[in-house]
Amino acid sequence: MTYRSPASPGYAGWLAPGGGSRRSSIADRRTANTCSPGTRISAIRGSGSSGGDTQTFAHDEPRDVLGAYDFLRSRGYSPHLMTILGNSMGAATVLEAAPQLADVAALVSDSAFADLGDALQGGLTRFTHLPGVLALPAMQAARLYDVLPTLSPADVVRSLPSRAFLFLHARGDRLLPVSNAITLRAASADTDSRLVVIDGTDHLDTYTHDPQGYVRTLLSFIDQQIVAASHS
Repeated sequence: MTYRSPASPGYAGWLAPGGGSRRSSIADRRTANTCSPGTRISAIRGSGSSGGDTQTFAHDEPRDVLGAYDFLRSRGYSPHLMTILGNSMGAATVLEAAPQLADVAALVSDSAFADLGDALQGGLTRFTHLPGVLALPAMQAARLYDVLPTLSPADVVRSLPSRAFLFLHARGDRLLPVSNAITLRAASADTDSRLVVIDGTDHLDTYTHDPQGYVRTLLSFIDQQIVAASHS
């Protein structure tokens, strides 16, 4: 998403939505509309109105984030006034792209997984009721579709000790438990990184559970990071 703030005319933000669930779509629109009446959402491949029939769970999708970043820069936006926020798989995508987004002021992860292998295994056993022993061959088969079960956003975060992140997660998330966010925050060595657990009851029930608190937390972190970027 891109929008202009009356207080900071050069400010730009971009939202990387997750899979395309109804809850994700609602959260994306409400978050964008709260931030600015002029917000526009741009979805990653296979999501929303974007092209593509398949998604690779943050393996190939970082290219879409980097493409949006290059587009904003080509339109004259300064990276030091940018924010990129991702939801669910979109959040994992932002984290995977983070090493190439060093100049972006603020990176925000809402309901990301910390390790794809653990997320796939947990999802398979929890929602299909298949025994855990069947998860491993299913994950190996996923490689045929360019899904990388060893993908680990937590490892990426750990490799960036000087990058601050804001991690948001619903306490009652059943698809990706809040332990994912706790792991991600523990992986970050930057003292400005923040973990905010919201008392939501389902996956992505973060903004929808407490819109005002969500936006207040989000804007506080963005302001802090923009100030920090201006002094770097």
